Amino acid sequence: MTTILADTTCPICRQASQMILPSTPENLVFMCEVHGDFEVTKAGMDRGKHMGVPRWEAALRRAKARAGELSRACIDAVDF
Repeated sequence: MTTILADTTCPICRQASQMILPSTPENLVFMCEVHGDFEVTKAGMDRGKHMGVPRWEAALRRAKARAGELSRACIDAVDF
């Protein structure tokens, strides 16, 4: 499977970032210089689309705590 990087905007900080394509059918995978590599479920994107940076950063902290050090953090709707 070929990995393609697409230019996009980080949903957390709204800075330029990249999305790894293809992402999974359920998750979008972002590579941000500020927030690192992380995933967001489609439900998480829907829930967070009107949230500010502090809420997104709190959601990422919860996702990182849940994932531990060996897995990529995945923000879901319950993290907001």
